[in-house]
Amino acid sequence: LAAQMGGITATQGVLLLVTSPFAGVLSDRMHRRTLLMTTTTINAAQALSLATLVATGQSQLWQLYIFAAVGGVANSITQPVRQAFVYDAVGREAVARAVPINNMANTGTRALGPVFAGMIIGFVGSSSAFYVQGALALLAMILTSRIGITGQVRTAAGRESPLTTLTQGLRYVAGTQALRRSEEHTSE
Repeated sequence: LAAQMGGITATQGVLLLVTSPFAGVLSDRMHRRTLLMTTTTINAAQALSLATLVATGQSQLWQLYIFAAVGGVANSITQPVRQAFVYDAVGREAVARAVPINNMANTGTRALGPVFAGMIIGFVGSSSAFYVQGALALLAMILTSRIGITGQVRTAAGRESPLTTLTQGLRYVAGTQALRRSEEHTSE
């Protein structure tokens, strides 16, 4: 069981790592609110599907690998889009205050989500935790649709090829000392 959990987590993590650079390019080329709502809907559909499979006793290991793969790709898109969408929502004047609040909310969700999920599982059962996750994702999608856009949404579509944009982004990260310094501190 532990090896399978590791395999499922590795599947999601590898896909997240491999697709993240492409997701950043996608974030610059498409409407961010639409992308965010799409990935949130995918996450909601996955949670509700898994809840139904667990509730009916139909869940199988191979399905978890599929959910992990789709979730890894969806989350690789969600992360850069969410960061850029903060600017779109608040504009240049407030972005310095909004980014830390957004990061704090994400960190809080990651820290408290498993605690609440554990409580739900303990009191009501596993499928209920997935139903709650799906419902909360749908709520997040609805709330995202209601956020006004104050910043200027710019896209790179039509100007350069996606491969050129990706290459430029990777060169920027590799050549920016402040980003390398931040990475060195994180790995220590």
